Amino acid sequence: MCLLKSSIFAVQASSKASQDDQLGSRVSVAHSDILAIEEQSRLIGSVIWKRVEQLQKHSMRGLIRSVIDNTWLYYWLRSLRNRLLAGPRTKGGASRGSLPSPPEVIKQNTVREYASRYGLRTLVETGTYLGDMVEASRGFFERIYTIELSQELAARATKRFTGATNVQVLQGDSGEVVADLVKLLHEPALFWLDAHYSAGITAKGEVDTPILKELSAILAGAPNHILLIDDARCFGSDPAYPTIEEVTRLVRACQPHRHLVVENDIIRITPEIGAV
Repeated sequence: MCLLKSSIFAVQASSKASQDDQLGSRVSVAHSDILAIEEQSRLIGSVIWKRVEQLQKHSMRGLIRSVIDNTWLYYWLRSLRNRLLAGPRTKGGASRGSLPSPPEVIKQNTVREYASRYGLRTLVETGTYLGDMVEASRGFFERIYTIELSQELAARATKRFTGATNVQVLQGDSGEVVADLVKLLHEPALFWLDAHYSAGITAKGEVDTPILKELSAILAGAPNHILLIDDARCFGSDPAYPTIEEVTRLVRACQPHRHLVVENDIIRITPEIGAV
């Protein structure tokens, strides 16, 4: 009887030990699973946090962009960036002691101001260069034609304004292209004349600046186009440019009623006296 009880106790003890071992094994497995889950959670949390930080930075950039977009600061920064990337560009006459050019944003604002003043919906630009004037103006005009002699710069502008349905980049000598383009215009347009050779990546045609040829073609057409000529400081100071007096004589010979005034490095030719 005592032997039987001892056997029973031994079996029970062995069974309990086996259950304890199984429980310990389960606890160990569960603990490992918890550690694995915690590690996965940390990894997921790290990925999510990095994404949140990226979104915050993107949102901040978007907020800053929305605040300065379409302001003079945005266009000035964009113009500065593009000119730094393009390398040095010497404006005609700048190395000969002429006055410095006003900031590009002043000229861009002048183009928009004259478009508003005269109710003009078409802009014709000669001398595309990097396309900054087009970029600053394309939201204010229904149609923009920009003419560039350099095949490389024309290709860049075409790529830059892909998708801008109101912008057309024309490659060629502006003195010739303008003559053809004027015949296709059925309403007054604003002309921004800035075509000239200025070293660097710019192209050189038969002459450093085709301004007289451009003016002759434009003034031979409708009498109510508005003309803005950039780099007035170079006229008379740079041998490659005509003088202001030569420009005035040409304008008077073609359309005597025209008024011509110089302000902020821009020659402004308008239909009536007193319009500046």
